[in-house]
Amino acid sequence: MLLPAIAVLSDETTWTQADAALRPYADRARVAISRRAGPVVVWYLFAAQDIRARAAAAPAGARLRDLLDLDAAPPVETVQASAAPFTATDHPILVLDGDRVAGILEPGVPSEEDEARAWGGREHIGFRGERAAVAKPPFEVLRVFYGTDRQPEADPTVAPYYGSDRGTLTFGTAEVSIPSNRKRGTLPRPVWWRLEFRENPARHVMVTAVQPLARDAFLTDIRSTFQHASGKHALLFIHGYNVTFADAVRRAAQIAYDLRTDEQMEFPGVPLLYSWPSRGDVLGYLMDETNVRWTQPHFEAFLRMALAETGAAVVHVIAHSMGTRALIECLSTLDLAGLPRGSAVLDQVVFAAPDFDADTLADLAAQLSSRARRYTLYASSGDLALRASRELRRGLRRAGESGDDLLVVTGIDTIDASHVDTSLLGHGYFGERTILGDIFYLLKDRKSPDDRYGLTPRTRANRKYWEMAK
Repeated sequence: MLLPAIAVLSDETTWTQADAALRPYADRARVAISRRAGPVVVWYLFAAQDIRARAAAAPAGARLRDLLDLDAAPPVETVQASAAPFTATDHPILVLDGDRVAGILEPGVPSEEDEARAWGGREHIGFRGERAAVAKPPFEVLRVFYGTDRQPEADPTVAPYYGSDRGTLTFGTAEVSIPSNRKRGTLPRPVWWRLEFRENPARHVMVTAVQPLARDAFLTDIRSTFQHASGKHALLFIHGYNVTFADAVRRAAQIAYDLRTDEQMEFPGVPLLYSWPSRGDVLGYLMDETNVRWTQPHFEAFLRMALAETGAAVVHVIAHSMGTRALIECLSTLDLAGLPRGSAVLDQVVFAAPDFDADTLADLAAQLSSRARRYTLYASSGDLALRASRELRRGLRRAGESGDDLLVVTGIDTIDASHVDTSLLGHGYFGERTILGDIFYLLKDRKSPDDRYGLTPRTRANRKYWEMAK
């Protein structure tokens, strides 16, 4: 059995919850509690027996912040406890974040490097800022807020969570591990030739937990998250064809994670996902086409909620592949004037490899222009999935194609991304590092293509588009 030396709990945790978490480890556990104070995260360390002594006369619902009088403790009084005393002998030591493993010390006396890794790079409990060098932990966990009209599995908290059958619109949160040594834009998964037969959060982008929520609880959770976020931006991702629920969650988390900077350690807001009932099978194209049409009223309800009820000030949307159909159809009829006062602004809308009829999008461009601040379309001549879609329609061009069929229309910034297409089918290139770099400056500074690095202006039929450099 693995016994933890340290349990990391929230300062909002009640004593009843803390006692339940600590009970299996008696008084051996030490409790670390983090509190955000502006740009600084302050850590406090307590022995489990000390907390129990304080809780003896306290009500069962007492929060740890009140029980330990954290509000009265200034940062200078933060316990500065070295990780060195926590040495392992005949078993590993786990550093827990709630019920998730945040780090591991292997058996034996740990090295300084092991200690720093297990503590998430914190050599000491205390200030995390300029006073202490902070190394990256082996992985981080990012929360994604989702809406889906997939039919849930028997237990939606256990993989595969949701299937490909139609259901009703439901909500929840998903937690995803992001390895620190992962190349930006990638979704590493276990591969047999590396003898990887199980997911490892330090190596793979994996869904670690899914929690369905009632609508009111979902909105309350989002609003609370915005209160602690560095900005009130929501980033909504809509996946495309041949995508399972778990794959959609992983991609949404990866995009939000990769749109951070080294200085800004979290996306400035809340990552959102809308997942419609894609079959998640390369042979399920016709079924996916039918379902993405069926999902449109549910998606519109989710988008309206994101704009009007979450507390967001700004909403950005990235739609991929077939998922652009639900978005474009929704935006073509959406009455933003009918939203309540104080609703969020629909800011940047990204069509990534859109599997949508090019001529129809050209006709709708003027109508869409008033719905969002800017539209950006990433296209590629190497997109084999879009070529297949075109063949099914006897040559009718798709909006995500480039080459001679590149869609260049007033009101949409078209980026020819053919030179940076690196995926197997050429259909997931919007997650590639260069594309994400361009989207980063699009969202961060609202820069036009002329002001973003690596984009060369071109013209076609007296209309401007941009080509992404290799």
